[in-house]
Amino acid sequence: MVNAAARHKTTFSARGRTARVHIAAAPIIRWRQLAVFHQLNKTEPRSSLDENLYARKRLEMTNFARHLHFQVAEKGAGSFSSLALLRWALVVVFIWFGGMKFTAYEAAGIAPFIEHSPIMSWLHALFGIRGASSLLGVIELSTAAALILGAFHPICSALGAAMSAATYLITLTFLLSTPGVAEATAGGFPAISAVPGQFLLKDLVLLAASLSLLSASVQDSRLNIRKS
Repeated sequence: MVNAAARHKTTFSARGRTARVHIAAAPIIRWRQLAVFHQLNKTEPRSSLDENLYARKRLEMTNFARHLHFQVAEKGAGSFSSLALLRWALVVVFIWFGGMKFTAYEAAGIAPFIEHSPIMSWLHALFGIRGASSLLGVIELSTAAALILGAFHPICSALGAAMSAATYLITLTFLLSTPGVAEATAGGFPAISAVPGQFLLKDLVLLAASLSLLSASVQDSRLNIRKS
């Protein structure tokens, strides 16, 4: 009987200690639950907001793409017919320059531009001087072909104009990277040398022609509705 009473007393004491531990830990557990609940409430609206912004941006891009349409630049309304002069002038330039890129003379002539360009210098390391020049020749002849097809096909009209614009955007960066652009004997920049300075500056006009073709080839139907 004594042993049974002792065991009962021990069990009761252990249960009491366990109960006291749970009672003491209850505020801590409750605090952790509240902290997790608060964190969820704090982050959930932010996540929903991000999703809403993403969905809105995606809808805007979809609507923008839906209202874009391609057309042959010079067949648009108004004075766009005069853009045919720009198209065929660019075709002549790209065929002529592109064909020359396969010659040793032209490869040596453009080597300094490529060598000092942070955008294109890797071409020499990968293909060599002649190989880099030939690759550029292929790209320029491809641009000429796209411009020619663009006189009959709307997507090619935009593609050829975009390729042309990209070409002259890159060549204009040579004004910043090629040595000898500024004319030292005339006091330096803004005085520029005949070669390479003025030779490169002419590409500004060719870039403007390319962008004019591109803007006429890609139209937003919503703007046309507003004008009408």
